[in-house]
Amino acid sequence: MSICKRISNCLTYTPILESAATAWSGRSGYLYQVIEEDFEDLNGTQIHLCGSPKMGDGTIDILKSIGLNVISRRFMSLNIIYYVITYRLVF
Repeated sequence: MSICKRISNCLTYTPILESAATAWSGRSGYLYQVIEEDFEDLNGTQIHLCGSPKMGDGTIDILKSIGLNVISRRFMSLNIIYYVITYRLVF
């Protein structure tokens, strides 16, 4: 069985453009808004981000402000930062 078939039930890929052109039919807006809209329970969830430091750090700051405990690791390659984030709900 290919790796794609094995992970298809537990992996969601959502490209999001902050400012989309009219030809774009996908999601647009800010990443934290899409996360809030799509997921009721983030407990035990891992989110992998790829983008600018400003996008990643901004998303982490906002998610912390709504009560999520964020544990993140950053990997830098060619001026793009890759984030691996684990969320735990804080009550």
